[in-house]
Amino acid sequence: MAKTTITATRSLAEIVDEFVHITDSSNLRFHQSRLAFEYIGNAEGKDAADLKETFRKEANEALRRENEAPLSVPGVTNLVNTWKYLQRANIVTDPDANPHVMAVAKAAFNLASQTFAGKDVNYVNPAIEAIINGRDPLKTFIDAKNSLKADKEKAQKDAEARRAEKQADPNVVFDSIVATLNMITAENFARLTDERKSILRDLVANVAKVAK
Repeated sequence: MAKTTITATRSLAEIVDEFVHITDSSNLRFHQSRLAFEYIGNAEGKDAADLKETFRKEANEALRRENEAPLSVPGVTNLVNTWKYLQRANIVTDPDANPHVMAVAKAAFNLASQTFAGKDVNYVNPAIEAIINGRDPLKTFIDAKNSLKADKEKAQKDAEARRAEKQADPNVVFDSIVATLNMITAENFARLTDERKSILRDLVANVAKVAK
């Protein structure tokens, strides 16, 4: 299916006014990404950064007047990327021609909002390629997001396990003990409160009993 390309023909004020008055809350991400991309488009580098910041400031002024939560810079980037994902995957973005596009946009936004090393190479690009090759867009974006989250959780657990292993390493423990004891100088001891001096004396006395 041919993709739909948006070209900004309206002022930022008009775009932002529509942005803050979106009433179709169930399809919020579709409309927000559409409007953010209408202003920012495919700009790159400093141009993109400047446009995103301008859009964010203008939108936040309007959102503040409506007592709505403000946009962050990453939030604007996620919205723009959502629309780019749809375009790159050749998704028809006209709801009349593609009634499923709202749900697909939400799934694409959920993927765009994830942070993880190698996200584009390992998750976004393969998902888009699969969609171009005929795979269901909604399921593909959801699966990519779930896969990324699972891999991220595993990476975090692996990192925690490595830290715990390092902390349990006898050499690391010994080095930490030596470094700590070396800090007990006359000057450092003199700076302590009487209560802390008493605690430290007890600890040193206990160590002396063990290490005799």
